[in-house]
Amino acid sequence: MKLRLLEKGIVLLLRAKRRFLIFTLIYLVVFSLTLNSLNFVDAFQTNELLDVKGIVLKPKTELTVEEVSDLVRTLNEKQGVSRAVVIWYVKLDALGAKMFAISPDKIWCLREVNPSTIEKGRYIAGRGEAIISDENQLRLRTGDTISLGLGSKIEIGEVEFNIVGFYDRDVLPYDEEEWIIGWEEDVDTLASQKNLEKYVYSIVVLVKGFFWDAWKKVEEFGSEFAERYSEDFKPPEYRTYGQNAAKFQPRVLMLIYAIIGSIIVGVLFAFLNVRWRKRSLAILRAIGWSGSDLGTLVIAENLGSLILGFVVALLILISYRKLIGFVFIPLGPLTIILSLVVVLISQIPGMKIAFSGVLKVKPIEALRRVER
Repeated sequence: MKLRLLEKGIVLLLRAKRRFLIFTLIYLVVFSLTLNSLNFVDAFQTNELLDVKGIVLKPKTELTVEEVSDLVRTLNEKQGVSRAVVIWYVKLDALGAKMFAISPDKIWCLREVNPSTIEKGRYIAGRGEAIISDENQLRLRTGDTISLGLGSKIEIGEVEFNIVGFYDRDVLPYDEEEWIIGWEEDVDTLASQKNLEKYVYSIVVLVKGFFWDAWKKVEEFGSEFAERYSEDFKPPEYRTYGQNAAKFQPRVLMLIYAIIGSIIVGVLFAFLNVRWRKRSLAILRAIGWSGSDLGTLVIAENLGSLILGFVVALLILISYRKLIGFVFIPLGPLTIILSLVVVLISQIPGMKIAFSGVLKVKPIEALRRVER
């Protein structure tokens, strides 16, 4: 019975085209702000990972992976550390390049080249794939160059790589050699075949916690590492608590404004909907509908407009980030679920007002000309 009432409420909403369109558009704006402001939940694990949770240690001189193995083990055992990973590379002298090894847990740990730096194509997703800079060429030791495009294949040693994307070369350190980014298992195989040394580009330490707790740990560990490892490593790269707070404050304010706006729209829609339908609700009450049934009918109208506004806002934001935005970082399930939960909770006051208003409608109202 309740399901049929919900369906009936949505049908009535669609018939009231002007009201339906106006409130759907208003919800669209409010929910776009909600989704966009909550997107920092994904950013906390993706393109903002190193800024909000990471400390980057870069060696002063060439160090091998083997030489830092004990240090990495110590860092991983440190209380408050989520994980410590080594970003390493091998030298390809014949190509005048370095080949970096990336695995699923390191995708966002190489600040200079990650999914957000891709200019064409995409980032590597598995074995047999590689990306190079947008100059599309590798310099040979002989002075010649090899030009490569998307889909080009290049064999290094006995390992074949398919070029799937190009990154912006401007992100590399000044006058740096060409970087090739490959899957760690492939680079490891190449290193074994060619007996290549694995050199450390950086050690990335990621702390535990969420938001302000992580920010405090990053600042605390960053200061500690600066003192303890100053002999072998450059000053740690990390962002302070104050810098993170300043960066995320606008997003938090946007979220608060979006929630307040959502509550106001929900209350206004509920109030006006009961007022506009007062006579029709009174008629239904006169023929035996209960207050609960009428409340479900009115709430269904609100939910129909709300859900459509949310879905359209989600589709628009995804399309913008994929087609227009410079970087396509998909909205994660956690952001979408959190946004929907925030939206639904913000509608509780409006639904209560709608339900309360419906209970006050008397059958006698059916005899009055309250609607034209």
